[in-house]
Amino acid sequence: MGKLTVKQLESLTPDNVGRKLFDGDGLYGRVRAQKTGIVVTFEYRFTLQGTTRTAACGKWPEESLKDIRKTRDAKQALVDTGTDPVEQGRAEKLRKRSSDIRQSWLGSRPTPLRGERSRMR
Repeated sequence: MGKLTVKQLESLTPDNVGRKLFDGDGLYGRVRAQKTGIVVTFEYRFTLQGTTRTAACGKWPEESLKDIRKTRDAKQALVDTGTDPVEQGRAEKLRKRSSDIRQSWLGSRPTPLRGERSRMR
């Protein structure tokens, strides 16, 4: 099975909406119509510990086909080490969100004046 080319993606029309395009190595795209025109949403399909899952890899033309393939390669490397890229992505989002909340909470607290004791002791 050959790899997709940018020229093939550029030639997609509204008649192709709903079609799946296969790039190889578990990467495939779904053709969708949006206000901005034709968009291809790419996903990486993998099997880990007997379970088949999919992980998002990006949207074309917002991201280049080369970058989408790099994202797939990174997720493929995680699968090769036994790590679920979907769960890792969720964990990273949760860490970022908790860090943002912590920073906003610490940033909103007034700083005590010199000589004042904190009431939280």
